[in-house]
Amino acid sequence: MNFVPDRTDDPIKLHIQPLGRIDPLAPQFGPDAKQSVPEGLVPYLFEGDAEGAAYLVLDGAHLKGGLQELLANSGLAHACLLSGKAQEEQSLTAPWIVRLERENRFTRDVFTHDPQKAAPWHLWRHAPGLLLRSPADLDTLRRHFRKFLRIADAEGKAYFLRFWECGPLLEYLRRADRPSEIARMWLRTATGHPIELILPISGYCYHCTANGRESTGAPRGTLQLSDHDVSALYDGTLRARASRILYRMERFNPDVFADLDREALIIQAIATIKRMIGYRITSGIELDRAVRLEVLLRMPLEAWDKSGRLLAILGSDLRESRKMDLVEAHVDEVFAEPIGA
Repeated sequence: MNFVPDRTDDPIKLHIQPLGRIDPLAPQFGPDAKQSVPEGLVPYLFEGDAEGAAYLVLDGAHLKGGLQELLANSGLAHACLLSGKAQEEQSLTAPWIVRLERENRFTRDVFTHDPQKAAPWHLWRHAPGLLLRSPADLDTLRRHFRKFLRIADAEGKAYFLRFWECGPLLEYLRRADRPSEIARMWLRTATGHPIELILPISGYCYHCTANGRESTGAPRGTLQLSDHDVSALYDGTLRARASRILYRMERFNPDVFADLDREALIIQAIATIKRMIGYRITSGIELDRAVRLEVLLRMPLEAWDKSGRLLAILGSDLRESRKMDLVEAHVDEVFAEPIGA
């Protein structure tokens, strides 16, 4: 499925294909051969028709300063996207690019998650970062992606773009108003090497390519953020948050989600988050609670409660945790037992 409108006269086109849900690997012990990559991602990273090696761009902040040690002990080629003084000052939280090897333990840890015991070196629960495949070498890819760390808009305002956070990046790509330009800038290095992106977002992955695998040519021009792009990136941040909330709910309440349309749920969750922000409810925990209630009620809280009591609570000056305590108590009172129990 192509989310981006194509123009038939463009020499290069942007294609985004949903790969569906990709479940992480469980922890593996013992001397037997171990699986390193979920089966659904193997063709896109290590097999299939694409050429080149697999890479990962990831955020050091996820491991609270421990990423450098993991990379140093991995035996894998890696490099920081920052340089000079910026790298020195932000060494513990900087983005890195690493070349993945299929049988390497670090590669296996990228795709591993144990819900019973969250080991810090298992990266899947952190949304591991931006996966990609390219025949370009590590240094070429490092130079390529450094261009996107800071992008200006038409008025010269600079944005630090955390493109390895795949939710905003997906929305930016799928809503591109200049798809040919975006494809050429993002998915071709200056040396003309193609790049394929795999974007993991809360258990679901998307494969992004430029004109299939046949396009050639190096990028041209300077990338600039339009107002449309900035809006897409913001909406992508909300979409990523909504996806994380629903992913957690899906894990603990699979029966509730069995017959529901996931895309419709994401759209509903985004609407919930936007409304709750309007009520000054912004923390992740409280937004989780609001989304959970509205998914189970199948409608906005204000529409469900005809008495107006919930609207008064949400619009009050109470702290956000107290608001949600009272909201949940009122809903439970109506149902005579905790909702979702």
